[in-house]
Amino acid sequence: MGMKKMNKLALILCALFLAGCNSTPSVTTIVQKLLPPFSLMEDCQHAKRPKDATNGGLAQALQSERNALDVCNTQLGALRTWAGQNKE
Repeated sequence: MGMKKMNKLALILCALFLAGCNSTPSVTTIVQKLLPPFSLMEDCQHAKRPKDATNGGLAQALQSERNALDVCNTQLGALRTWAGQNKE
């Protein structure tokens, strides 16, 4: 084998070896969309209307509506907590 052929072969082998060396690692970014639990996204419910149209019925309706608002605020608080725990 002649010297020129050996030089070409050595050059080809060096090129192949160097092509296999990659100094930059590949980075793959995966984006995952998180959604809150459905139970935290349900509509807030109004209290039921009073059966009797008296002052006592009105007072009971007001208390029931406040209780429904408290439940809704608790639900929204849980949603805010969930969002704080799942920040990127």
